[in-house]
Amino acid sequence: MGETELFPPVKAYFENLGYKVYGEVKGCDLVASNDDELIICELKLSFNVKLLYQLTARRTVASKVYAVLPRPKSYRNKNTKAMLDILKRLGFGLITVADTETGITELVLEAEENKVRSSPKKKSLEKELRGRNCDINVGGSKGRKLVTAYLEHSIKALCYGEKQGGEFKTRNISDCSSAVRSNYYGWFERIGRGEYRITEKGFAFLSGDEFTEVLEYYKKCLS
Repeated sequence: MGETELFPPVKAYFENLGYKVYGEVKGCDLVASNDDELIICELKLSFNVKLLYQLTARRTVASKVYAVLPRPKSYRNKNTKAMLDILKRLGFGLITVADTETGITELVLEAEENKVRSSPKKKSLEKELRGRNCDINVGGSKGRKLVTAYLEHSIKALCYGEKQGGEFKTRNISDCSSAVRSNYYGWFERIGRGEYRITEKGFAFLSGDEFTEVLEYYKKCLS
């Protein structure tokens, strides 16, 4: 079992409770949100100090924080009891995954509710969630390219520009204008005030095989 295998069952668990679930958001393995609650889960194959560091950091932005681990062979084991005691004392919850194929999850320990104040980190996380429409990241991923709100905005602008014949004005796609101006991926070229055209690199991406789900989503939205 790998960390990424823990993600689908836990994602399904929160979706069944009515949450919108995102993978790999600002360094968080899994974020579940509804109208007024933000939950963060960290996926690990074993209980360790690094996990506690991560859980503690997440408490500053989330109303509830959970550790997600493979289900232990026995909850009566001395080490497992010690782990549960530590998590409970610190106010963290625990969700275990018994079988990734059947998706069996168990809420072992409920997390305490945090009264989180507004902060730059919380605002940044919420902004990232608002900017995402394509949920294809898998929590626990290492070394994989991730879909971020910035990437989605860049792809949306690219699809819009293609529809306009290669040249477009940012005022007509204002929600993506900052991504076009910063042009991290080199997909756009400024040709006038508020006017851009797609570069060869941009057209190559449009016809390539990377992030095809995101491309298809925005092409459909703009059709």
